[in-house]
Amino acid sequence: MHYFVVLSYLGDLAASASLIVGISFIFFLNKTWNFAMQWALLNLLGLSLVVISKMAFIGWGVGIQAIDYTGFSGHAMRAATVFPVLGFLIAKRQSNVVQMAIIVSAIGLSLMVGLSRLVLEVHSPSEVIAGWLLGFAISAYFIYSINHWDEVFSSRLLLIFLIVPFFFLNNFGATPTQRWLVEMSLYLSGSNQAYTRENWRS
Repeated sequence: MHYFVVLSYLGDLAASASLIVGISFIFFLNKTWNFAMQWALLNLLGLSLVVISKMAFIGWGVGIQAIDYTGFSGHAMRAATVFPVLGFLIAKRQSNVVQMAIIVSAIGLSLMVGLSRLVLEVHSPSEVIAGWLLGFAISAYFIYSINHWDEVFSSRLLLIFLIVPFFFLNNFGATPTQRWLVEMSLYLSGSNQAYTRENWRS
């Protein structure tokens, strides 16, 4: 079970945000402002859709009971957005075989993060699949946009951003995003109690 907890943390906001910022920073260093801005806006779009979908259910009960859907899985979405792009950038100047191995591994890691949310019983299959689809759509679009970018991607700089999330994990634990969403949803909806799956069963 500990293995799946670690996998799940790779999709946590603290871990993914560190990598998102790291990738943006390297684009800035290479003076490719358009890619840095596009990457930031795409991630903002993905995060916004996740937040809106979750708050719609928590505050107003908007979901799809037939498929047990209460909103995008944020962990699955972030993993599917970040890791394929990261793999593509690292593999860009490698041989074809190495490129394929790195990209397949990155996609596999994204899938495993989503799977961990199922094993830990945090999300339903529909929520994880929706998160994957949203995340992979964003990463595929961005990879298509930067496909002809010829600059060298600095994996050494990225190492710094990879270390940061584990510092936060050891000192502060996972980001309490669900609690924040509940508080915001209740404030905006004026409700005294959050909607849960139990409302569907009652």
